[in-house]
Amino acid sequence: MRWIVRLLVFAAALFFGIGATAVGLEVRPYMTLRDIEVEELNPVRAGIAPDPEGIHVMYAGTVQITNKEQYLKFIIHNGGDEPLNYTGYSADHSFPLIRANESDLPDTYRCSRGTSRYTILPNRSVELHVSLDEFRSRPPKNSSISVGFNLRPVSAPEHSIHYSEPFPLPESFRRAISPQ
Repeated sequence: MRWIVRLLVFAAALFFGIGATAVGLEVRPYMTLRDIEVEELNPVRAGIAPDPEGIHVMYAGTVQITNKEQYLKFIIHNGGDEPLNYTGYSADHSFPLIRANESDLPDTYRCSRGTSRYTILPNRSVELHVSLDEFRSRPPKNSSISVGFNLRPVSAPEHSIHYSEPFPLPESFRRAISPQ
């Protein structure tokens, strides 16, 4: 008798197991999640800032490289489609053109011996420094300073000057310029 009960329990479990598997196979397509369509990300709506287009020269404050020497720091961004060239004594020291209140300040004499050509690739930026020595005279207090650099796209025949937006010269930097 025990064997018959065990056989009936086994048959019932087998029957219910096969039935549950069959129901699961039929119901499964209805239980899966639908594919989610992902729209192309719109950078403006998503809060992602677009890459700047064109060439940008931006004042980025001062930096102290040696214990006593301060430099103005500039970021040049190449948002164009082709590399930009510039000339300098090092990759972070090009030859700036300086304006105070929209007027050109006296240019410093530059010998081109020992200079090299440097390249800014598309959608890349470089950091350039302007030393106190680039100022031949101290600009008036509260002057709006703009600094420009000669930059040349590879396909262009000549350099063009690209200036930063005007900015106030930090007082500590202005005082460190010899008055001459």
